[in-house]
Amino acid sequence: MKLKLQFHGLADNFKHRLLIQRELDPLAKEIPFDQAEILISKPSEGSDQIEASVHLAVPGPDIRVAATGYTVEAAWRKLSKVVRETWLHRQRKRQCVNHGPRPTFARAHG
Repeated sequence: MKLKLQFHGLADNFKHRLLIQRELDPLAKEIPFDQAEILISKPSEGSDQIEASVHLAVPGPDIRVAATGYTVEAAWRKLSKVVRETWLHRQRKRQCVNHGPRPTFARAHG
Protein backbone atom coordinates (compact mmCIF):
# COMPACT_ATOMS: atom_id res chain seq x y z
CA MET A 1 0.00 0.00 0.00
CA LYS A 2 1.31 3.40 -0.97
CA LEU A 3 0.59 6.20 1.53
CA LYS A 4 0.81 9.92 0.97
CA LEU A 5 0.13 11.92 4.14
CA GLN A 6 0.14 15.71 4.23
CA PHE A 7 -0.52 18.27 6.95
CA HIS A 8 -1.51 21.87 6.22
CA GLY A 9 -1.82 24.49 8.92
CA LEU A 10 -0.79 22.15 11.74
CA ALA A 11 2.28 20.32 12.88
CA ASP A 12 3.29 17.10 11.18
CA ASN A 13 4.20 15.23 14.33
CA PHE A 14 4.74 11.65 15.44
CA LYS A 15 1.53 11.57 17.51
CA HIS A 16 -0.68 12.44 14.52
CA ARG A 17 1.16 10.06 12.16
CA LEU A 18 0.89 7.22 14.69
CA LEU A 19 -2.85 7.85 15.16
CA ILE A 20 -3.50 7.78 11.43
CA GLN A 21 -1.35 4.69 10.84
CA ARG A 22 -3.01 2.87 13.75
CA GLU A 23 -6.46 3.60 12.31
CA LEU A 24 -5.45 3.01 8.68
CA ASP A 25 -4.15 -0.53 9.27
CA PRO A 26 -7.59 -1.98 10.22
CA LEU A 27 -9.16 -0.15 7.25
CA ALA A 28 -6.59 -1.77 4.95
CA LYS A 29 -7.67 -5.20 6.22
CA GLU A 30 -11.34 -4.45 5.48
CA ILE A 31 -10.97 -2.50 2.25
CA PRO A 32 -8.58 -3.51 -0.55
CA PHE A 33 -6.87 -0.29 -1.57
CA ASP A 34 -3.58 0.20 -3.39
CA GLN A 35 -3.01 3.81 -2.51
CA ALA A 36 -4.14 6.28 0.14
CA GLU A 37 -3.75 10.05 -0.08
CA ILE A 38 -4.57 11.72 3.21
CA LEU A 39 -4.71 15.44 3.96
CA ILE A 40 -5.14 16.82 7.46
CA SER A 41 -5.68 20.57 7.40
CA LYS A 42 -6.69 23.47 9.57
CA PRO A 43 -8.13 26.56 7.88
CA SER A 44 -6.03 29.66 8.36
CA GLU A 45 -9.05 31.69 9.46
CA GLY A 46 -12.72 31.41 10.22
CA SER A 47 -13.04 27.97 11.77
CA ASP A 48 -11.42 26.08 14.61
CA GLN A 49 -12.30 22.74 13.04
CA ILE A 50 -9.76 20.43 11.47
CA GLU A 51 -10.58 18.68 8.22
CA ALA A 52 -9.40 15.19 7.35
CA SER A 53 -9.82 14.04 3.78
CA VAL A 54 -8.83 10.83 2.06
CA HIS A 55 -8.62 9.49 -1.48
CA LEU A 56 -8.44 5.68 -1.58
CA ALA A 57 -7.64 3.85 -4.80
CA VAL A 58 -10.01 0.88 -4.58
CA PRO A 59 -11.46 -1.54 -7.15
CA GLY A 60 -14.23 0.36 -8.88
CA PRO A 61 -14.68 4.07 -8.32
CA ASP A 62 -12.16 5.50 -5.86
CA ILE A 63 -13.38 6.54 -2.45
CA ARG A 64 -13.04 10.26 -1.69
CA VAL A 65 -14.42 11.49 1.60
CA ALA A 66 -13.82 14.23 4.13
CA ALA A 67 -14.82 14.89 7.73
CA THR A 68 -14.27 17.63 10.26
CA GLY A 69 -13.72 17.75 14.00
CA TYR A 70 -12.19 19.98 16.65
CA THR A 71 -9.19 17.65 17.01
CA VAL A 72 -7.22 15.52 14.57
CA GLU A 73 -8.46 12.46 16.43
CA ALA A 74 -12.13 13.44 16.12
CA ALA A 75 -11.83 14.33 12.44
CA TRP A 76 -10.01 11.08 11.68
CA ARG A 77 -12.53 8.93 13.60
CA LYS A 78 -15.41 10.50 11.66
CA LEU A 79 -13.54 10.05 8.38
CA SER A 80 -12.83 6.37 9.12
CA LYS A 81 -16.50 5.80 9.87
CA VAL A 82 -17.60 7.41 6.59
CA VAL A 83 -15.03 5.40 4.60
CA ARG A 84 -16.32 2.14 6.11
CA GLU A 85 -19.95 3.11 5.49
CA THR A 86 -19.16 4.04 1.89
CA TRP A 87 -17.37 0.75 1.27
CA LEU A 88 -20.11 -1.34 2.90
CA HIS A 89 -22.78 0.49 0.92
CA ARG A 90 -20.94 -0.33 -2.31
CA GLN A 91 -20.57 -3.97 -1.29
CA ARG A 92 -24.28 -4.30 -0.50
CA LYS A 93 -25.16 -2.59 -3.77
CA ARG A 94 -22.94 -5.01 -5.73
CA GLN A 95 -24.54 -7.98 -3.99
CA CYS A 96 -28.02 -6.76 -4.87
CA VAL A 97 -27.06 -6.28 -8.50
CA ASN A 98 -25.29 -9.65 -8.78
CA HIS A 99 -27.54 -11.70 -6.50
CA GLY A 100 -30.72 -9.67 -6.33
CA PRO A 101 -34.13 -11.08 -5.70
CA ARG A 102 -34.98 -13.81 -8.17
CA PRO A 103 -38.30 -13.65 -9.96
CA THR A 104 -40.86 -16.09 -8.65
CA PHE A 105 -43.17 -17.87 -11.01
CA ALA A 106 -46.67 -18.98 -10.10
CA ARG A 107 -47.31 -22.63 -10.55
CA ALA A 108 -50.41 -23.86 -12.27
CA HIS A 109 -52.41 -26.24 -10.14
CA GLY A 110 -54.29 -28.75 -12.09
